[in-house]
Amino acid sequence: MTKRIIVVDNDEMVLIAVAELLRSQGYTVLTAHNGEQALELAAGQRLDLAVLDAVMPGIAGRELAQRLRSQDARGRLPVILLSDRGADEDPGTPEDQAPLRLPKPIHPEQLIAMVESVLL
Repeated sequence: MTKRIIVVDNDEMVLIAVAELLRSQGYTVLTAHNGEQALELAAGQRLDLAVLDAVMPGIAGRELAQRLRSQDARGRLPVILLSDRGADEDPGTPEDQAPLRLPKPIHPEQLIAMVESVLL
């Protein structure tokens, strides 16, 4: 069965690039421009991975990760956070299932390697 990934980023160019890269690898990709749209889109869906922008207006990446996990029947949806911020970003705590991080600009081979390590 094809793995389903949701990609959420308020930067249209990043959203398109990441979604197309993942589709070219055979994944089914859902896209959203913000957290609210992602929650609506994900409701009732079986997702295997979320690739989220860490900093977005409204619901930011870490909060969105927690809310998507609460909608997930397994409660453990893997998350990759994309971030153009450095060490000033809140690393979170171990108990909130801190997501994997990938810095922007995104290098396609790094993203694919990280996705495959999570999904295989």
